[in-house]
Amino acid sequence: MKKILWFFAVLVGLSWMTLVVLFVSTDIQILEPEEQQKLKEGKNFWKWRSAYGPLALHYIEKGEGSKHLVLLHGFRSHSYTWQSLIDPLADAGYHVWAMDLIGYGLSDKPEHAVYSIDFFVQQLHAFMKAKGITDAHLVGHSMGGGLALSIALAHPQNINSLTLLSALGYPLDLPLYISLSTHISQIWAPFLGPTMVRHCLKEIVFNKEKVTDEQVEAYSLPYRFPGGVAASLLTLQKFDNQRLIEMGRNYASLSSPMLIIWGDHDTLIPLSHYEKFIKDFPHSQKLLIANCGHIPQEEDPEQVLKVMLSFLQKIP
Repeated sequence: MKKILWFFAVLVGLSWMTLVVLFVSTDIQILEPEEQQKLKEGKNFWKWRSAYGPLALHYIEKGEGSKHLVLLHGFRSHSYTWQSLIDPLADAGYHVWAMDLIGYGLSDKPEHAVYSIDFFVQQLHAFMKAKGITDAHLVGHSMGGGLALSIALAHPQNINSLTLLSALGYPLDLPLYISLSTHISQIWAPFLGPTMVRHCLKEIVFNKEKVTDEQVEAYSLPYRFPGGVAASLLTLQKFDNQRLIEMGRNYASLSSPMLIIWGDHDTLIPLSHYEKFIKDFPHSQKLLIANCGHIPQEEDPEQVLKVMLSFLQKIP
């Protein structure tokens, strides 16, 4: 018994030492208003008249014409994740839109909003309507994949195809380091700086050595804006497995062409979910990428682009 107690005492001690080290080495410096404004200069923003007041949504637009392609990022991500795909897709003839959901990237981050699936679906549908996007190819990664499915279920007439990358579509047991933050948000918040961002990126990719300083800086930046940390935590607190179960019951109604892309070493949304998608959508095109984790569009953009173009070009 003494040995067991000693073991747990050491474990707790080491855990607290780790937290202290992380706290000391992680310092979120909120940008000054002038710095925030400078980062937004020359970029595109759309004003959404939401239930929470007017909110500015940042987006990237490349290409032109009526072959609209909308890119939806995942949780704790933003439009940066699509940087390797935007220009090639536009060069291939698509009118590409990549946005930062409200609460993410350079978009506004209200702390009084309810960051639910409905909140994100409403803004995306309103954005498409405002930009005259009557029909589009939706591409969604992780949480963005779940949003793409939600929009397709709610507005099927506006969807030409669905491309899902490591998509959220079924009930998911969140990793401990993520689920803990739903209960200890005030303690967790100071750790959402570069040290923790680097750690989280290495948790979800296959080749940890390929996590770059540029990625760490890009994914740390939104937390340096007021409300950035809160928006992330509020989204997590609205994570709803029951909603995912209800969505799954309606998948049979989806008839749009679908491409499913997954990394064979995805530890965040495991391969069992990929297999569920294949079972529920037997006519979908699929790609399982070897030696790849949770962000295939960043880990193997060449292969993702190749299969996406092959898939999209077959759709009238």
